[in-house]
Amino acid sequence: MLAAAPATAGQQAVDLPAGRLGDAVLALGRQSGTSIVVDPAIWSRRVPAIRGRMTMRAALDRLAAAAGANVAPAGAIGWRLVARPIPVVPKPRPRTPAIAIAAPETGPDVVVTASKRDVNARDFAGQVALLDGVDLAFGGAGGTDAIVARLASVSSTHLGAGRNKLFIRGIADSSFTGPTQTTVGQYLGDLRLSYNAPDPDLRLYDIASVEVLEGPQGTLYGAGSLGGILRT
Repeated sequence: MLAAAPATAGQQAVDLPAGRLGDAVLALGRQSGTSIVVDPAIWSRRVPAIRGRMTMRAALDRLAAAAGANVAPAGAIGWRLVARPIPVVPKPRPRTPAIAIAAPETGPDVVVTASKRDVNARDFAGQVALLDGVDLAFGGAGGTDAIVARLASVSSTHLGAGRNKLFIRGIADSSFTGPTQTTVGQYLGDLRLSYNAPDPDLRLYDIASVEVLEGPQGTLYGAGSLGGILRT
């Protein structure tokens, strides 16, 4: 919107009523004979009454301050009132929550001594089941029945202590003992306990571990290891 007349540089009497910015600018233009352009976006903003002797620029500055506007020259004899730009507040950068990565748990290496080479279980080229001696002794000392109850790969005929035959992976020649060598080699350390006799059902005390190597085993253990090896 435009209020037009010749510009006046010195102080003069100003009498502007309270109300809309556009109405106050029209009154100021008539009183001062100055061209004033008002941004339509701020035309209806409310301003207080302004009275007294002042320069044209001082009156415009007071109107602009009340209306939230800026004053700028418009040519040699005019002025412009434009809306102040809304400051852009930068959005805060989202914070990436710190993720604590737990260190991998490391425990002592499990050594397969039944291989007769003391290799780590993860490096052993075969199927091996390990039973810790503490787990074996839980609930009291036990014999082979305690091993059968804890290792799924080992089974028994359950004929009674001193008469049981053990099987690994279900491989068996018969439920009864005979002249042929058993399919499971039972060892106490490096000592083989039997050739074709039933399980001796030893009472196992202070045993570090029980290892079951699933067969068939090679020449390291001979013919009596088709099903596998049970080593205590």
